[in-house]
Amino acid sequence: MGDGGYDSGIFLEASTSFLESNLTNSLPNDFSIRIFPNPVIKNLTINFKENNFTNVKILNYLGQKLYEDKNTGQHKVIDMSSFNNGVYFLRLETSDHKVITKKLIKQ
Repeated sequence: MGDGGYDSGIFLEASTSFLESNLTNSLPNDFSIRIFPNPVIKNLTINFKENNFTNVKILNYLGQKLYEDKNTGQHKVIDMSSFNNGVYFLRLETSDHKVITKKLIKQ
């Protein structure tokens, strides 16, 4: 059957929505972040070209905040040794509220 229907009486409908954002276009051309190592085993290092980051968060796949630090400076080392192996998201926010999210793998 079409439209996600099945003869077994189970109906499944999938819908996907995408939100398009101009956020990346509003970042300066010389915007530079270095995040390593990825995958991370113990310590995650973040180097910022400019000192305009005000908030660093690590979120799990459910969006739950597991780590947060404000007023980060240009260099940050985060001990992730207590984190379970898996996929996380590093969320960086600038002083003018631009947000960058990077996927992290913890091994």
